[in-house]
Amino acid sequence: MAVASAAENDKAPPELASLIAENNRVQARLDRLGIRSRMEHRPRALAAASFIMKARQLFTGFHCTGALPGGSRPSDSDSKNDGPAMRRALGCRAQQLFIDGDYEELDATMRRAARSLADLPDGSSSYEGLVRGLSDLFDGRFDPEQAFAHTADWRRAVKNSVIAELIEAMLLRDWGWSARGTGYANTVSAQNMAIYSERTEMAATALAELTERASDNPLWYTLSLDVGLDQAKDRDTLRNIFDRGIEKAPDYLPLYRAMLRILMPRWGGSFDEVDRFIDQMQARNARDRGYERYAQLYAIYAWLEGDTLDLFADTGAGWSGMKLGFAGLTKRYPQSDAVLNTFANFSSRASDKDTYLQLRKAVGLKPASSVWSDKISVESCDKKLGVTAEEVRNVALTPAAVTQERVRSLGGIELGMTLAELQAAKGAPAEKNSTEWMYYSVDAQHDGKLIVSFTPSDPPSDGVVQTILFSGDEASAPRELPYLIGRSRDQIVEEYGKRSRRGMTAEGDMTFRFPNGLYVITRNEKVYRYGVAALNQRRDP
Repeated sequence: MAVASAAENDKAPPELASLIAENNRVQARLDRLGIRSRMEHRPRALAAASFIMKARQLFTGFHCTGALPGGSRPSDSDSKNDGPAMRRALGCRAQQLFIDGDYEELDATMRRAARSLADLPDGSSSYEGLVRGLSDLFDGRFDPEQAFAHTADWRRAVKNSVIAELIEAMLLRDWGWSARGTGYANTVSAQNMAIYSERTEMAATALAELTERASDNPLWYTLSLDVGLDQAKDRDTLRNIFDRGIEKAPDYLPLYRAMLRILMPRWGGSFDEVDRFIDQMQARNARDRGYERYAQLYAIYAWLEGDTLDLFADTGAGWSGMKLGFAGLTKRYPQSDAVLNTFANFSSRASDKDTYLQLRKAVGLKPASSVWSDKISVESCDKKLGVTAEEVRNVALTPAAVTQERVRSLGGIELGMTLAELQAAKGAPAEKNSTEWMYYSVDAQHDGKLIVSFTPSDPPSDGVVQTILFSGDEASAPRELPYLIGRSRDQIVEEYGKRSRRGMTAEGDMTFRFPNGLYVITRNEKVYRYGVAALNQRRDP
């Protein structure tokens, strides 16, 4: 029997271990086919009909199950129009459609969501919410026979449904973990570990059969990463799956979460590997998102590890980069309370009282309970940083509170970079002279340019970046700052503060420098270039 053989696999000689493993793979495939055949040919009782199940719920009611990854359920005081509450509502909707047997509607809903990722107000995805809801349902309510009966009916109702097949693969994986449990491997009995291995092999077989058909679906990649880790596949193989996935779905955050889980020390990775991965993803996204992905990924990693992790001591996370990233995310997702609260959460973890205090009043008015925990709560952060109620009352609640954060980079270029560092990060400039280099903010086909000037030096190669200016349309604009071209001088001064230093260029245009590093050039009282400048710069370009 495959299960019995697998229990002895680790103790067998290499040749025998290979034979046992192959036997287990064959047996797992046969067992999976047996389950599918049994479910597809079972007698379908009237009680299982869709309209009967809906009628039953009129009397018994429907109770959604599950929480959100990285946090708790949203509370009643949280915004119903933000990502966490919307994902939960979508998950509950998926559960209800599945239980009711309304597979055509469920399949259509999930196909629509898979075509429009990062569609929620906090940058997360409706698709993630739907998938998570079904996973929570399998974890918390259904026995396997009942669940496999539903997936068989789904396949029957929606012919050639890729999503039905993917959800069944997810069910097989969850079924395996129900045998293993969540404890350390040395706490799991040999028999249960063997059962887990066989069911995991069933999930792997299901995914292998879908490799071509599901190549455009991000769930195939996240499940393949999860199952690959369960089977202890090598990192290069898993990284290849991840790289293919983000080419298809670069904004699907569960993909990054799955790869970060693979790199956790508890699964044989290390903090150094986590740091390298996040640095690579930041560099990949720097042109369009600055440090936003950097902030998102370290936040995801911190939630994966739980509250015992000291993010800034245990990993290479840099608060300056995360702070820039969160400042960008609050501008990209201005309606998201969850993004704002997450910014405050990590400000406290970094012991940055000034930034935390700037955000604290808004957090009180716009709670997002799912990003906090019992250990790291608003109350515990107030206590840790010595924030008093009077200090919170005295903070001015204005949009400029976050925009006053010091900005040091634009379009993947950072103030203070040497010429060599700039060239390593961005390559050769499109144009250059002795004091300025020009890069396209996107490419030569887009109307966006980044003009970089350097400190005077002898030789010139010893100069460092002192200003980075953008000109072009909004579609080509870097994300570290709001798009400012065309705005009036008075609007800029009102939003970013009157403590500006003013000057004039050789061409007679007005310049304005603000305490957060923003540098604006106006012509006829309208912004026509903007960017960032070193605070100690004295000469206008």
